[in-house]
Amino acid sequence: MAITVGEAVPFLDVADPAFSVRSAQVRRAREASWYARTSYGLAVLRHDEVARLIRHPDLRQGSRLWPAHHGVTSGPFADWWASWVLNKEGEAHQRLRRLLNPAFSRRIIGQLQPRFETLAGELADAFAPRGRCEFMSEFAVPYAARAIAVLLGTPEDDWAIVAAHSATVGLAMGVRIREHLPQIEASLAALYGYADALIADRRRGPRGDFVTRLACPPAGEEHLAESELRDSLVLLIFGGFDTTRNQLGLAMQAFMDHPGQWRLLGQRPELGPAAVEEVMRVSPTTTWVTRRPSPTSPSTSSTSPQGPPSTCSASRQGPIRSPAARNSTSPRPGARRTLVSAAGSTTALATLSRGRTCARR
Repeated sequence: MAITVGEAVPFLDVADPAFSVRSAQVRRAREASWYARTSYGLAVLRHDEVARLIRHPDLRQGSRLWPAHHGVTSGPFADWWASWVLNKEGEAHQRLRRLLNPAFSRRIIGQLQPRFETLAGELADAFAPRGRCEFMSEFAVPYAARAIAVLLGTPEDDWAIVAAHSATVGLAMGVRIREHLPQIEASLAALYGYADALIADRRRGPRGDFVTRLACPPAGEEHLAESELRDSLVLLIFGGFDTTRNQLGLAMQAFMDHPGQWRLLGQRPELGPAAVEEVMRVSPTTTWVTRRPSPTSPSTSSTSPQGPPSTCSASRQGPIRSPAARNSTSPRPGARRTLVSAAGSTTALATLSRGRTCARR
């Protein structure tokens, strides 16, 4: 897996707002080489190489530098981004995961399952008589926002506020982040205000729910610092909405490409959970992850271009090698597993699939 100086390899202009990881250009680059050059560093394009690099001890998390790539190095957004559990390493990462995990217990999430399924039915019933809908605005967006409200124990009528501010914060995932920074930080402040009110409400009147578990941990237990609690709730609100909305949209696009599978899911609703897994493998919300060389990693100047890559961007899966990979409501035998989990959207999408609501209607 050496990188030879002067080797003719593809260049991908990932800074172009029109660039897509799913494009034919990327597929051609993957066929030509296991990696490509980009304005951010090297892009690793093939599953096997990604599987090796993603766990390499000399590479570390690179996504934490995304704002800095675009000249955003301080301020509310930069501080919040740096606080993400996803952008922490080592013990700091493990500690946050350890403190957040109890709120996602099977008991707490399981008791919400009936409401998730009922919600899917309510939304589908609103457009079922017409026999058609604008899926994103009539289902994906309100479902994602209201599912977050259900999880947080807030009024579902707040869904439009959650959706609007989360969508604006989502502009930070694009290459025009600096241009949009004022709007991003205004919506971020609104989400912090929402989280603060939620924390205060649970401390006045604890419940047996997700937010209470984080805001009111049992006496004597290790707990999140106040800033960590606020940062994590805002991340949950934004990330839960953003990934669920996007994954639902990508799922529907996959079924639009293969309408026979959509009809099959309606006829055989027990295929729902398997369909979720296959959709998230074939059309995931997160299509790459980033790695940077550790400052203590040994020099590889003999096999790499001058200077180490600033970012190693890894594709989540290899090329789809047969139509069956897309034309199935269950994972292919021997299918390559997804390297990165879109965990934020798994619960809501899985509840929708178990409800089989849209497919049946």
